[in-house]
Amino acid sequence: MVRSIKGTPLYMSPELVLERPYDHRSDLWALGCIVYELLVGTPPFYTHSIFQLVSIITQQPVQWPRGVSTELKDFLQGLLTKDPALRLSWPGLLRHPFIKDKVIGESFRLGLNRWYEPPLSLALQSVILPGISPAHVTED
Repeated sequence: MVRSIKGTPLYMSPELVLERPYDHRSDLWALGCIVYELLVGTPPFYTHSIFQLVSIITQQPVQWPRGVSTELKDFLQGLLTKDPALRLSWPGLLRHPFIKDKVIGESFRLGLNRWYEPPLSLALQSVILPGISPAHVTED
């Protein structure tokens, strides 16, 4: 178990933000945060205040947008379980139907009930790209 705090606050597990010992299960939490953000377009826990973020991560449930399939929600809930002892394990992750049974192709929808296009303009507004003029960035 490690005790030093490292990482980006938006992806830190409850045990990390509470400065408790942590292990590989914190990485599974971060993976859940990243997958959620890639599919939904926003982090699962977000605020501009680091103090509020700690409270949200440790106490608030994940907000699920419409269109998230039961399978994807189950997968992410497994990764974003606040108690690390109950969090989805690495072997459990690989056995989960969201991962195990996926075939990349026409029917691959990343667990959404519809095709999802992340809000590119929103993403571009929040990212600073040094040396790149916004005139050179298109949504195509």
